[in-house]
Amino acid sequence: MIQLRIVLERGDKVELPAKQRGVALILVLFVTVLIVIVTTGMVRQQHLFVRKSANLFSQAQMMELAISAELFARAGLTRDFDEDKKNKKMIDHEKEVWAEYAATFPMELGTIEMQVDDLQGRFNINDLIDHDGKIEPVMLKRFQALLDGLGVVSINAEKVADWVDADQESYRYKGAEDDVYLVQELPYRTPNSEIADSSELLMLQDIADEDYRKLLPYISALPRSTTGLNVNTCSPQLLMTLTPNLTKEMADAIVETRQTGAFATVADFLKQPGLEKIKEKTDLAVATQYFLISIRVIIADKTLRLVSKVYRGDDGKTVLLGRDFGQKYIINKQQVLL
Repeated sequence: MIQLRIVLERGDKVELPAKQRGVALILVLFVTVLIVIVTTGMVRQQHLFVRKSANLFSQAQMMELAISAELFARAGLTRDFDEDKKNKKMIDHEKEVWAEYAATFPMELGTIEMQVDDLQGRFNINDLIDHDGKIEPVMLKRFQALLDGLGVVSINAEKVADWVDADQESYRYKGAEDDVYLVQELPYRTPNSEIADSSELLMLQDIADEDYRKLLPYISALPRSTTGLNVNTCSPQLLMTLTPNLTKEMADAIVETRQTGAFATVADFLKQPGLEKIKEKTDLAVATQYFLISIRVIIADKTLRLVSKVYRGDDGKTVLLGRDFGQKYIINKQQVLL
């Protein structure tokens, strides 16, 4: 029988039997554990919320800094145009500040890095076809010469030309149209139109990532037949594709010549040794309208990358054509502090 002894004096207490005291202790422990679990969960949720808010703020901050750097670069390109117009020398060359160096903006929180590249100093993939969507044999030959010169083996000019030409007929035996891509494990079709970005070449059959990375600095995706290769900024490898008569030594000599004084006209360029037999002169230029602005913002342990393609019109004003946040290999020039 359960006995209960009640003492009514000051300091009185209720003395429970041993079994009831054990149950009460278990209940107290259970409530304590429950409170600890709930509190821990609330603290963890609060911590995650704070971290998420901090990350969102940091991302927004870096985005604003990147856009500001892009606008700064575009203003610099407009200023460059105005200076050329004032000096009556509408040329763009590799010894200009924007072409020779990358800029670094040190900040209290981190760093902004910015680089401008001449997209017309590269081979335009869309020039492999004419306005009717047919393959241009001269440009096809030049592109294959570039691939051979760079040692790119998993890409051939015919396959790239078939990717952008208007028909569904494979060009010679090395080409590839829908009949090749539709039997892949994940089937897809060729666009049969000009590409908007060089990264579309990653969809080519059997392309090696290493070859794509090797080729990327030498190619662009611009409106077809509306621009020319800037002979004042293109690499020796691209110069050698203009004619088989041009050796590496001749190409290096041309680059050395233009470093002391850029070519004012295409005619001046064609006076260089080895270029006498070039027939296609309309696809060459000494000025540029298309540029690539690469930006990297670093704050603490976070990095944001932005690559913007811009067009500079005949009035010097720039127009944004697109932005890419996925490229990693973007800043590779000597950096100067601003």
